[in-house]
Amino acid sequence: MIKSIRYYLFFLALIASVQAFSQKIKISGEVNGQDQDEVLLVINNYYLEALSDTYRIPVSGGFFEFEFPLMKPVTGTLIYKEAGAELFMYSGSEPQVYVDAFAFPPKIVLMGRNVSESVFLQEFHEKFENHFDKPIWEDKILASTSVDAFEIEIFNNRLAELDFLKKHENHDLLSLTFKTYIQNRIRYNYLDLLLSFPIIRSNQTKLMTVGALPPVMISEIKDTVIYNDAALSCKEYQSFLEYYVVYFTSKERDFQKFTDYNESMRAKYGFARRNLSDEQILCFLSRYLYDNCEGITEDVYEEMLANIVSFDTNGKYASAIKENCAEKVKPKAAVTKEDKKGKTTEYPITFKNLNGKEVSLDDFRGKVVYIDFWASWCGPCRQQFPYSKKMHESLSKKQRKKIEFLYISIDATEDAWKKAVEQYDLQGVNLISPGNWNSEVCKYFGINSIPRYMIMDKNGAIVEPNAKRPSDESILYQLLELAE
Repeated sequence: MIKSIRYYLFFLALIASVQAFSQKIKISGEVNGQDQDEVLLVINNYYLEALSDTYRIPVSGGFFEFEFPLMKPVTGTLIYKEAGAELFMYSGSEPQVYVDAFAFPPKIVLMGRNVSESVFLQEFHEKFENHFDKPIWEDKILASTSVDAFEIEIFNNRLAELDFLKKHENHDLLSLTFKTYIQNRIRYNYLDLLLSFPIIRSNQTKLMTVGALPPVMISEIKDTVIYNDAALSCKEYQSFLEYYVVYFTSKERDFQKFTDYNESMRAKYGFARRNLSDEQILCFLSRYLYDNCEGITEDVYEEMLANIVSFDTNGKYASAIKENCAEKVKPKAAVTKEDKKGKTTEYPITFKNLNGKEVSLDDFRGKVVYIDFWASWCGPCRQQFPYSKKMHESLSKKQRKKIEFLYISIDATEDAWKKAVEQYDLQGVNLISPGNWNSEVCKYFGINSIPRYMIMDKNGAIVEPNAKRPSDESILYQLLELAE
């Protein structure tokens, strides 16, 4: 009997969970003075506006009604001609809309069940619209004479917005989820504008430095602020992530501006990889590449796109970026200078081997090359060496003729490099590009973290800019497949 009850309860729970994920939201309304027309509902569940879902809802006899599935609380915008109203929708919401089409611009009034959040959004937007208008603030940033005065203005705005939320007549009716959403929008709008100040100003000058913000101004930016998954749905947080990466990448370079656009893109992605979660990387990189792909070379574009694909489970971001960027990227220009052997070289950087001889990546054409970027001071690098050795020893003599293991150290000194090569018995070709993070190879490939692995095919092309580590057994099969 008890067993039967347990099965029955499990069955009820299963039904409840299915129903929870099949909720529908119904929006209905009236457009005064119009018999035939349409309203638009725009919902964006993604980090790119290009992926927004737009529903065209017909108006018949002055009325409209529409249902759509709801997986989680979402924000959307209801649009009628020049007028728009932001909606916050969740299970149980039934927005009813009245549109006065005779007014100019048309006026939208929200009613219905569980719409307190949407009504608040409408009032909040009407009162503070200019506080969240990026073009307005970009003009203010360029016209500003002092970062202190600018920070005081946006901080006072932040206080006014929070005070409006706290004292709103419907404050107690607002859900905790919604209050957190609004608080996140307010916080990250302030931080986004603050970090954008030196970046926007430096982009409009010929100076080769970015202005550093006073440490006290950015003291709020700590891990709990950066790693905030609950804020990922806020466009202000999404924009904040971009300026966070751009500003702190610049800080790592002592605020020296990049002179090479491709190097800049790679450096920013390297910083994001070291400091953000996978979902945050997807958010940052998809937005940043989508908006900044014009002018980068094809090889860098493909490298960035490959990284997006690794985080993009359904392929939507990659598809949108390809559609937007395909005609904007530059073909990779071949380097036409002659090397010492008199042949045309593709890679403009060289390395030294253990004998002091100059070596280029072009010297390995005809082989599949597994490249390991490392340094003697890198613990995670050293942990991978036994796996590399095991993989190398598993190859037959015939396979070793087709596959090369290439170790490129970025050590500051040759003594440290040579000592480590001997200590760890690195089997393969050992080269050095000295200088740590300022080494030529780090600058060329935009390497900001090690260990880093790449695969170069027989034609000398980098086909896998972020290859799997030696400890991943599948990497061997990938190399063997390329070598065939």
